[in-house]
Amino acid sequence: MHGSNGSGMGKRAISGVIVLWLISLAAPSFAMQNNHDQCMEAAGGVTVDMLDCTSTALQQAEEDLSAQYERTIQEIEPETGTRLGISRQHWMAYRESTCDAEAAAASGGSFSSVARLDCLLRLTRDRLQWLKIAFTNPDIQRDQR
Repeated sequence: MHGSNGSGMGKRAISGVIVLWLISLAAPSFAMQNNHDQCMEAAGGVTVDMLDCTSTALQQAEEDLSAQYERTIQEIEPETGTRLGISRQHWMAYRESTCDAEAAAASGGSFSSVARLDCLLRLTRDRLQWLKIAFTNPDIQRDQR
């Protein structure tokens, strides 16, 4: 019989909680992705319908990202919030230039608009996930107002 103080079991329990927490952060994104996928499938390759699907999904993702920024700013130290604001400005410039490049790579035509919106949506969702994970870490110092 092995002597045990239960620390291995405690570590597994904590690991399980962390995994569940990460899954809960991603669940709304999976639902949004599924709605967008269904809309795109129903669009049947019709450009105007694809643009509508992606525009709607992008608007929702941008609203979600903005709300997450607001929540995050309320929870972090003011200096960290200032740095996050600067990071946000740089990220927005990065997103625009990256998606302009992806649209150009789509060889022009009507599909370049779809490619650009799809890129904006993808990068916005990625940023939302990053923001949720990076700033919901319990080890980050919070402002004690």
